[in-house]
Order: sequence, then C-alpha cells, then structure tokens
Amino acid sequence: MNFKTHRIFLLILSIVLLTQCAPEGQHAHQADNTESVANRQVKEAALNITQQEQDFSFIDTLNPLPLPIGKQLLIEFDFAPRWDFGAPDQLDQNTTQAQKNLDALLGNTEVSEPKTYQAPTAKNKSLNFFLSEKDYRTLYFDTHQYFDYDLFRLQDVNDSVKVLGLTFFKDEIDTDTEFPFSVSYYEILTVKNNNIVDRLTLDRFEGNYAIGGTYRLFYIGPDYIIHTKDFHHGENQGEFIRYEKWQIKANGHIVHYFDSESTRIDKQDGAGKVSEHYKQGEWIEIKPSEPLALQQQQWGLENTYALAIGSYDRGERTGEWKFHEYKEGKKGKLLYTETYQNGAVQERVFIKN
Repeated sequence: MNFKTHRIFLLILSIVLLTQCAPEGQHAHQADNTESVANRQVKEAALNITQQEQDFSFIDTLNPLPLPIGKQLLIEFDFAPRWDFGAPDQLDQNTTQAQKNLDALLGNTEVSEPKTYQAPTAKNKSLNFFLSEKDYRTLYFDTHQYFDYDLFRLQDVNDSVKVLGLTFFKDEIDTDTEFPFSVSYYEILTVKNNNIVDRLTLDRFEGNYAIGGTYRLFYIGPDYIIHTKDFHHGENQGEFIRYEKWQIKANGHIVHYFDSESTRIDKQDGAGKVSEHYKQGEWIEIKPSEPLALQQQQWGLENTYALAIGSYDRGERTGEWKFHEYKEGKKGKLLYTETYQNGAVQERVFIKN
C-alpha cells in the first residue's frame, strides 16, 4: 500500500508517544471519602494486552524476516522543525534534496524502497482477534467484521517470545464529508504462551488524502533497535513531532530505549531519569492518549493529549499513573488513572467531573 500526502492540524506543540492498549468492561468505583460512586468515577476492569489465552500457533507458519527492516534513510534524514516546499501547483523544477528525501520516505517516487517486509498469509480471524475491544481504532470501523489485513513475522526475541507483524487500513471512512478520513497502520505484537504481551505501532497514517495528515515511519536496525519518527505533512508543508527508539525486552515488553546508559532527560514533552538505557523512577510526560481518543470519540490520535505522572521500573510502568488534562501548555484537571503491575495495566479509572 502506497503512502499518500495528508494533513491534520496539531492541537499542541510537544508530545511524547507512549501508547498502551486499553482494558475492557466497566463498573462503578468509589472516588474519595466525600463523593458518591455514581457522581465521581467510572472504573474499567483490566483486559489490556494480557488478554485471555488465544491460539497463535499460526505464527510458526511464517518465516521470520531478516533484519534490518524499513528504510535506513529515515535515520539519516534530519527533519526540520517545520517545512514548506511551496504550493503543489507553484513548484518549479528545482526540487530540494529535503523534498526528494521526504518523497522517498513516503513512497511518492520511484526511488522509494519497496515494502519487502510484508508477508501475507491465509487469514480466518477478524481484526478483533489482534486488537482490544477498547482500542481507539474501533472508532473507525467494526474490527469484528474486518479481515483485510496482512501478517508478517519478525525475529523471535528468545525461545518464548515471538513477534508478529500486522498491517491494516481503511480508506475514506466518512464519505459524506468533503475531505474523507483515511487510516493505515503497521503494528507489531509480542506473543508469549499464546498471550499478547505488548504492542507497538511501527507505521501510521491518519488523515485525508487531499489536505494531509499525521505519519509515523519506522526503521528496525540489525541490533533490533526500533526507530520511529512522527510528523505532520500535507500540501508540501509539515511539522516534525518526535523521534523515539524502542527495544523489545526478554519478557516481551516494548519499552523506550536511550543511547545513554545513564542520564537525566529534561524536555518539554518528558522529564525523568534514565538508567541502564531505560526510563527509571518518576517521570512526567505529555503524550497522545488512546483511552481519551476513544472516550471523547476523537479521530486522529495526535489530537488528544494528556499530561501523565507516574513511575517506571527498567522501562516498564509500575504502580499508579495519573493522567491530567493538558491545554495551552498547562496541567489541568485529573482525567483518569491507571494502575500497573509487571508492566501491564490492571485497572483504569475515569474521573467524572
């Protein structure tokens, strides 16, 4: 599937992507000593990515793909904070190298590298088999009735953790509008003992074919370090969002990876300590929020953000995390909390104000 140029306007300037799959089910939960259950909080019982055991034996029918995967140009290309190549109908023949490189990354020219990492296979399971019932992308289509996806397999992490790749898309979802919304995703899922342990979106587009949208592109190096870059682009204009690195741990959890073994990060979109290449201790992050996107029925993940406060243990979230409203660069009211154990969310509590 070829990439197309798109555009969605960003609501805030700085964010960190740290997605988690969502749990399933709801029931009342007491908020504090003074307010009633019905008026204050709504709790969701945990499903998350540690769902009930499923049959993933079909993974063994796929040949693991060799590393590296993707385009190394993504790592070499230094995105400007913002760019404007001029209106499409006003461009002359002097196309800049930056524009050529971006076109190559997006697959808009013949010099783009073919996506040889896709490995289609026979499918008899709906997309819902791979995604949580509370995945925000259920906003776009019925995952129970969706079978138009492709599967591929990456190198195993170890004898017990396998890595499954999944690609799916949906064009022109809202056809009754002037600029229909389209989406495409390339995911990886880590699987252990027939349970999904974790997931990461490697490649994403959300937007409109005519006016543009938000992208995530990826490259997986020979060392199995995953590189992702997120940006907005459309009509030859764009804005860079973030560059992140990820690593799949031996237990199957996918965590942020830092080149520095030990350091302190103090950025507008995230602040905390790094130890042994992973986030450690208390962190403050500004991030897109999948639970809020689903709850607020907000299309486009980059349009829904929260300020998150909590702790990490070797890159994995632990204990209680609090997610606050974040508007105009300021921390707002508490929106929801999540409780983590062994790197997985066990409970999510939405605050009813």
